[in-house]
Amino acid sequence: MFCLASNSIPSLAVAKERYTSAPRLEEILVNLMQLMLKIVGVLGVISLVIAGIIYLISAGNEDMAETGKRAIIYSIIGIVVSVAGLIVIQTVITLLE
Repeated sequence: MFCLASNSIPSLAVAKERYTSAPRLEEILVNLMQLMLKIVGVLGVISLVIAGIIYLISAGNEDMAETGKRAIIYSIIGIVVSVAGLIVIQTVITLLE
């Protein structure tokens, strides 16, 4: 009976394996940065669509057309920065491994 009880207790190696599989702090930070940059990219695309709509409905109004153009430029800059950030993070991860 004592043998059965000792077999049901996890060994130290099994317990150690469970705790070493937890993500490290740097993995959590990298995942968080990637998530934030992806959110910025999605928001950039949404703002690009909204800016395009503003430009299209300006109907000859110079102020609205100029506002739409500026918003399009800023949206494209935001998307480029987001993609560049993702590329930099992926490159750093690849170089550190």
